[in-house]
Amino acid sequence: MRPQVLAMCINDSWMHNVSKRQFADMNTQYEQAAPRVVSSYGRRGLVGPTVKSGAFRKAMSDFAKNRAKRTGEAQREMQQSRLGFDVQQRQRDEMFQNDLRDLEMEKARQIEQDAMELLRYRAGA
Repeated sequence: MRPQVLAMCINDSWMHNVSKRQFADMNTQYEQAAPRVVSSYGRRGLVGPTVKSGAFRKAMSDFAKNRAKRTGEAQREMQQSRLGFDVQQRQRDEMFQNDLRDLEMEKARQIEQDAMELLRYRAGA
C-alpha cells in the first residue's frame, strides 16, 4: 500500500473519532447546563413546587428545542462525514487495485524479459 493511502486511512479514522467525541462533548455540555438553567430561574423565584412560571416553561422549551436542533445538526454532519469516508474508502480501494494491477503487469513483464534472456542464452550456447 502506498504511504499516501495509509496516511489517508489513519487520518480518516482520526477524523471520525473526533466527530464522535465532539458529539458526545456537546451532549455532556447540555446535560451539565440543564441544572444551571433551572437553578437560575429558581434563584429568581420563577420555578418551585408552588410556582408555575410561563417564563420558565418557555425557557425550558427553548432549551430543549435548541438541544434537539443542535443534536440533529451534529448527527447530519456525522452522517455526511461518513458518506465522505465511504467515498474516500472507495477511492483508496481503487488506488490499491490499480497499484496491484501495476505490480502484476510489472511482474509479467519481468517474467517475459527473463524468458527472452533464457531463450537468447540457449540460442547462443
